Amino acid sequence: MEELIAGGSIEKPVHEDITYDEVYKTEDNLWNFLFFTGYLKKLSERFDGEMVYLTLAVPNTGTPEYGGKTDLPEYHFRLV
Repeated sequence: MEELIAGGSIEKPVHEDITYDEVYKTEDNLWNFLFFTGYLKKLSERFDGEMVYLTLAVPNTGTPEYGGKTDLPEYHFRLV
């Protein structure tokens, strides 16, 4: 999470067949949920056998004309 907040990216396995009830079962399911709901964007993808790995980043990290401030409040990035 810290890497994303700092403007970096992370690589995570992704699969489309999770349901909302499964989001909290594994950390990978949470990353899938964040990607498929638009909180993260895909920078690249790679395949390892049948597994798909995506490089993910925060889609909007701010705009220079507003002093680089993000559109999202700080609390969106806090870990629980």
